[in-house]
Amino acid sequence: MNQQIVSFQELWSALKPGGVYVIEDLQTSYWANYGGGFRKAGTTVEYIKQQIDTFYSEIPRSGFKPEDSFLWEIHSTHCWHELCAFVKKWK
Repeated sequence: MNQQIVSFQELWSALKPGGVYVIEDLQTSYWANYGGGFRKAGTTVEYIKQQIDTFYSEIPRSGFKPEDSFLWEIHSTHCWHELCAFVKKWK
């Protein structure tokens, strides 16, 4: 799952405004033979949940600046069975 997270982190900046980034095969976050497990740290699903938690809860209290994170560039997040799509804000 590390490649899913690293790919997202590295490729997000290359995505054009209004573009959509999709992460698929999220079910592997729960499969032991892929290094996953229910609520297991380091999985892609836990990474996505951590980003949402950071965006909504930690930023106001920590003095976090919008320019410090790609989170402020996300227009919307959509999750379905086995995949999530992130839509980049239009400039």
